[in-house]
Amino acid sequence: MKAIILAAGHGTRLKKYTENLPKGMLAFFGKALIERQIELYKRAGIDDIIIVRGYAADKIDYNCVRYYLNENFATTNMVESLMTARSEFNDDISVAVDDN
Repeated sequence: MKAIILAAGHGTRLKKYTENLPKGMLAFFGKALIERQIELYKRAGIDDIIIVRGYAADKIDYNCVRYYLNENFATTNMVESLMTARSEFNDDISVAVDDN
């Protein structure tokens, strides 16, 4: 099984917090949301983790995952973000949404 985390969106509803940072990188109690997701997947025995980045892609950088990029994140939606990783649809998949 593999996990795909959609984290390409701008997070416009959180304006002042996501002005320069993807929503998934916001920290709560010392850890970014995406970091928590990665840890939970690993605890569940899922080590094949993919993150689809877009807005401020360079701010999401973990060594233990693979990446895809939705270059059109500003004009598309989470379905398009998911489709950038469609080559991974060859196994059971868990999809987590940080996008939007």
